[in-house]
Amino acid sequence: MGKCESCATKISDDYKFCASCNQKYKEGQAKKEIANQLKNLNMNLGHLTALYAKVHPAEEKELQDEWDAKAKEKEDEEEGYH
Repeated sequence: MGKCESCATKISDDYKFCASCNQKYKEGQAKKEIANQLKNLNMNLGHLTALYAKVHPAEEKELQDEWDAKAKEKEDEEEGYH
């Protein structure tokens, strides 16, 4: 009989880790993979947004003006409450 390298539980000599430790490792790896996929999606979205802005600069200017106007309205409303 061997021992799990992580928790020292007695297991068969055929394995390095017990089922519980193996499951925890797999779950940790799955979480890391999901985090990496989200990071890659976020980077891709940023690249696509930048490319769209280069292809459609007039529309970007209109959107920026619209966002600036909304931000100014919000600031004016907040100042009115004070």
